[in-house]
Amino acid sequence: MKKRISIMLFVVAAMFISGCDEWENGVVVNGVKFAKFSYSSMKGYLVEDTLIQDYPCKKGLVVLYDNGSLNTFQFSKPFEFSDFVIPAKTWGMLDKEGNIYICFFSKDTEVQGYTCRGSIMGREGIQTSFHKNGKLNCFFSRKDIEIDGILCKGSVFHLIGLHDNGKLRNCTLARTMIINGKEYQKGTKIKLDKEGKML
Repeated sequence: MKKRISIMLFVVAAMFISGCDEWENGVVVNGVKFAKFSYSSMKGYLVEDTLIQDYPCKKGLVVLYDNGSLNTFQFSKPFEFSDFVIPAKTWGMLDKEGNIYICFFSKDTEVQGYTCRGSIMGREGIQTSFHKNGKLNCFFSRKDIEIDGILCKGSVFHLIGLHDNGKLRNCTLARTMIINGKEYQKGTKIKLDKEGKML
């Protein structure tokens, strides 16, 4: 009896899951042609490289917001943004206003004087984020780097954050340092305000 109930629950769950993501072929959404598209998940596969909201989207998976505006995509070619160039094959995420706020760089990329770690893992890789003004927000460095006189640890385990004015917001110390007259040990996670004062 328990086995029969388990099987029935499994079948019902499978039916529910498969019904949640129905795909339609040859769909056009907001003038963009998709080889297939799911309205329930707002995901689709582009037929070809396509310009959407002025972003060069690579053929393949694209995710839209409920209102049909672009959410997640892969850049089909290099793209100038803020004061640097986003490499082709980078995955990008836009906020609801259409601003780039996260990139999964396809390779290490120099942004505002800092080398942000890239990855071949795509959307499951290492992310770099941006403020609404286009300035670098958070990133991972391959090596220790000095920002505003503070040596920050570089690693996929140690996020470096910047304020929208470019000043250091947070990092893990790569060495023991005196900051604002107080000693902090190597490995300490620090947070600073926009003026560089410890929080």
